Amino acid sequence: MNPKLSSIIDRKPTIGRIIFTDSASFLLTLGAIASGIFIETIPVGLGLMYFLIKRVRLIQNAFAKGVSVKALIVGKQRAYGAWKLRYRYTYQQKDYESCHQIIRFKAEVRKGETMEAFLNPEQPDTAFLSNFYLG
Repeated sequence: MNPKLSSIIDRKPTIGRIIFTDSASFLLTLGAIASGIFIETIPVGLGLMYFLIKRVRLIQNAFAKGVSVKALIVGKQRAYGAWKLRYRYTYQQKDYESCHQIIRFKAEVRKGETMEAFLNPEQPDTAFLSNFYLG
């Protein structure tokens, strides 16, 4: 197998890993499942599935086609059963700050720590921490 192709495959998180890591994807999944219980709410469930697919593709593309940057953790807070992480990074001489909620009982990261994040060059204002999606 081509080494470049192999590294891309290794960097792409699975759908299950995304759903059980990304708070927004998890909530969209729960909503879609709950909407399928009653016939009247099936259109709502289909709408939620659409947004779930978009979210999963956004995250997978950031890893598969994206660029690695070093992110500095500037905030960590427990919020609604998830960890809200705020981090800063620089891409093409421009500074960005991103906030992300991850589902974990314990988030093994500290304020001031540096981690690897991946971003899609077409959307550099959104980056995802690799430790939680690929670890």
